[in-house]
Amino acid sequence: MKKFNDKNLNLLFISSFISILASFIQNTALSLYVLDLTKSSSQFAFVLSLGLIPRILISPFAGVLADWFNRKKLILTLNALNTVIVLVPVIIFRSGEYPLSAIYVVSVLLSVLSSFYSPALSGVIRSITAKEKLPDVYAVKSFIDSTPVLIGPLVGAALYGLLGIRMIYLLDGFGLILSSLLILGIHIPHVSKQGKKSLQMFADDFKDGCQYLFKNQTLANLALTVMFLNFFAVPLFTVGTGYLVKIHFGATDQQFALVETVGMTASFLGPVLFQLIKKKVTLEHIFQISILTNAIFVFGISLIAAQKFADYVIPYVFYLGFFFLICLFEGPLNIAILTLIQVTVDVEYAGRINGVVTTMFIGLIPLGQIFYGYLFENVPLVLPYLLSAMAYVLLVFRYRKRIKEHRLKIAYSEEAV
Repeated sequence: MKKFNDKNLNLLFISSFISILASFIQNTALSLYVLDLTKSSSQFAFVLSLGLIPRILISPFAGVLADWFNRKKLILTLNALNTVIVLVPVIIFRSGEYPLSAIYVVSVLLSVLSSFYSPALSGVIRSITAKEKLPDVYAVKSFIDSTPVLIGPLVGAALYGLLGIRMIYLLDGFGLILSSLLILGIHIPHVSKQGKKSLQMFADDFKDGCQYLFKNQTLANLALTVMFLNFFAVPLFTVGTGYLVKIHFGATDQQFALVETVGMTASFLGPVLFQLIKKKVTLEHIFQISILTNAIFVFGISLIAAQKFADYVIPYVFYLGFFFLICLFEGPLNIAILTLIQVTVDVEYAGRINGVVTTMFIGLIPLGQIFYGYLFENVPLVLPYLLSAMAYVLLVFRYRKRIKEHRLKIAYSEEAV
């Protein structure tokens, strides 16, 4: 993994690591607390949806504000508000017992702030990094971000058992304060927005960002491909893994936890795989090859799902292998997506484009979860996996076709000139 001597990037990476680790520790503890309190998976699912819906609704508009204001001050303000939100319940509920209503409010507010944080952070990376360094930067960032994803749930579960939910919120607040102190040491160029800010200017800038996205056919093609890919990919595993492993295979809780651990370990290794192949293959090809490779692995899972076994140890082991490989190739895929977006976007549009693209990427996931939830309960288990595998392939061919058409159009226009 490549090292950087850039003080700004190093401080940003450390700050990001601390805030993500604190967030995963809190989320794990919160999930355990809700399940302990309600004994209901539906209540937990409701809390998860509360954290997703505000991001879908707000992210496009939050991107405009990320381009308007000083991104360093914006991130510091968001961290301060986050700290207040997680510490206020600690002060109010001294007994450490939080009512569900308080958890709902905290989840919604944190999700709203996250909608602003993501485009602001994306703009910071773009403004302090040269284009040619972006692939390496996103590879390192992906590796760093994967580490708390791997250890956060383990630490969160252990600390929740030892300290309880109240201390977890206190630790999260401390992590946010430490993250803010590191951000203070970063020099972030400010691209100022001239003129008096108004609602009309906000609407104009939002419209301008959308036009910028869809006039750039390469960027729009990528965004639309990922949007539909997430519809067929994310629910296949958020819904399907539990159904296949727990219900169809009859696995124990420990065996199901092992699947999650294997997936997180593969995600941790994904950036390493990207570093090994990036000099041999272009980003566009990494994007396409990763999807097609995962289509093969998903098809492999469909073969397992189609069979009936007297002993489910063998299909369980095969599923672990396929799941590991899928999560492994997700690493290069995600790095390629992030880099292709950032190298295409001008700095002054970074926040707006990130906001719109974020909404596109996650906007169809709730519908996909409902759709795949219906499929897993009402059709043969092999069909959802076959559907996704075919969708992966068709999306790549559509992407390739649009890229070729765009390049031919450019070539014809240059010949005409």
